[in-house]
This record gives sequence, structure tokens and C-alpha cells, in this order.
Amino acid sequence: MIVKIDEIGKMMAKRMKEMSLNAKIVSERTGIAQSTLSEFFRGISFKKCFTTLEKVADVLNIPSLTIIFKSHLSDEEYKKLYGQPDNIDLNTLLPEYRKQVLKLVEKSNRQKREILIKEQTMKKKNSK
Repeated sequence: MIVKIDEIGKMMAKRMKEMSLNAKIVSERTGIAQSTLSEFFRGISFKKCFTTLEKVADVLNIPSLTIIFKSHLSDEEYKKLYGQPDNIDLNTLLPEYRKQVLKLVEKSNRQKREILIKEQTMKKKNSK
């Protein structure tokens, strides 16, 4: 899924409501001030908040790679430049962003493994 940069905070605020969470709870779980979260959800401070993004995504159970850096492009522009969203040419990113992407990829892979393990465990329990 590709999300425009100004929609990321709105998407996370919506997810927060879906999970019946409020800014105070997210603040406590992430260690991020409620005022910072408010700016983030309204799109005011997004460009300086990769750490905020990652922490909030964790609390809201949103896979980190769902929210990725090329989000300022339309879906069609993105596909023309990079193919499918999971086929990013890291050489086109600035070094600091490349590091962030690699961290997110590692984290996403861990999340996927954890989900698969949970699913396999559930299947085993249900088959007994």
C-alpha cells in the first residue's frame, strides 16, 4: 500500500480509533509526548519523525514497510519508477534513508516470522 506523506498521520489516527486507543495511551506506550503525537497525526512534524513513525506503527500493529518513503508519488508514478512497492532500489535513496529502510525491512521480516509462527501454532492447536 502506498500512502501519500500528508495522509500518514491521518491513517495512523484512524487506526488508533479502530483499536480503541487514545493519544495518552499511545504516548505512554511509545514514550512520545502527546503534543508531538498531535503534530504528527496532523502532518505538521512528519519530516522529522522517522523514530516517531516507527514507534507509533509498532503500537498500532502496522507493518513498518506499509508506510514507506516514496509515498509522495501516486501509485502509478511509483510503479513506473520502482515496480511493486516491495521492490525499492536502495541505491536511489540517500544513505540515511537507506539505513532506515534496511532497519524497517529487518523489522518487517521479524514481524512476518512471528505471525507465521503464531499461525502455525494455532493450526497445531486446532488440529488436536
